[in-house]
Amino acid sequence: MNYIFSASWFLIGIYLLYQGHKTHRVFYVLGSYFIFLGGWWLTNQLIEINLMDGIYGIILRVISAIMLVIALMVYYRAKKKKKDNNA
Repeated sequence: MNYIFSASWFLIGIYLLYQGHKTHRVFYVLGSYFIFLGGWWLTNQLIEINLMDGIYGIILRVISAIMLVIALMVYYRAKKKKKDNNA
């Protein structure tokens, strides 16, 4: 089942990287993050160490939290800029 998750993360990441040049630069960052997730899930499936628990799970959660904060900051800046342009 992790192979399906890994493949879907890779596909989403590639799609977001493709959309990055059309829509917004934040998609480059998010696409890279999803490719990272695909690699993480694939590595978790292929090696004997569980990368979802312990210190590795904490590392994954910290990276995910950082990416969420970056995406929210970009979203709110774009929303504020759009609101200022309409006013």
